Amino acid sequence: MDKDGGKKLVIQLIFKQMIDLLPSKKFDILARKHKSDRYYNRFTS
Repeated sequence: MDKDGGKKLVIQLIFKQMIDLLPSKKFDILARKHKSDRYYNRFTS
């Protein structure tokens, strides 16, 4: 794995840990309200 791939993996893991702290139902409501997935195909809320 190259340097950049390792950094991306660590950032993704940290981001997932932060997201796991949020109440999922509230997060889903806010994501729909603000249409946060409108331009993303690979990573959805």
